Amino acid sequence: MNMKECCYLAAIALFFTTFMIGCSWLKNYGKLRIESGPGKKVAIEELIERWQSYDVYYAGISLESPSAVMFDPKGDGRKLVSDKWIVVKNQQELSTLVNWIDANIPFSPVLWIVLGPDSQFYGYMYSAWNHVLIKVVDESTLWVDNLPLPPTDYGPAGDLK
Repeated sequence: MNMKECCYLAAIALFFTTFMIGCSWLKNYGKLRIESGPGKKVAIEELIERWQSYDVYYAGISLESPSAVMFDPKGDGRKLVSDKWIVVKNQQELSTLVNWIDANIPFSPVLWIVLGPDSQFYGYMYSAWNHVLIKVVDESTLWVDNLPLPPTDYGPAGDLK
């Protein structure tokens, strides 16, 4: 084997080693999946109706400016935690939050399923954001990062070139 072939083999081995190490780190993160399609299990209206079956939180600066609402099912042995999300106290607050999320016309909200690293169900998130950092705390707890303010369309003036 000549020197050139050895370099190629070493580069390929390094790539696969790096890829495998990178994939092993993914086991420490949760993910979002869209709750939709023919087998759709739940809608946001059902979650509002059965809100007492969940620990409900919202991300945002106020009831009138939410980024997302998160639903953590009670009594399932799993927990969604955060250091910035705010507890929703009643169904009226929840309805207000959802109405404000729905009012952001350019950015349609989606009902997301929050899954653990092995695709275990942890809860729901209703938001126009399509990503959030979700980290494993332990075998039954996921930490959900705060979300920025709701997405905003600044109109044509925002497209300065």
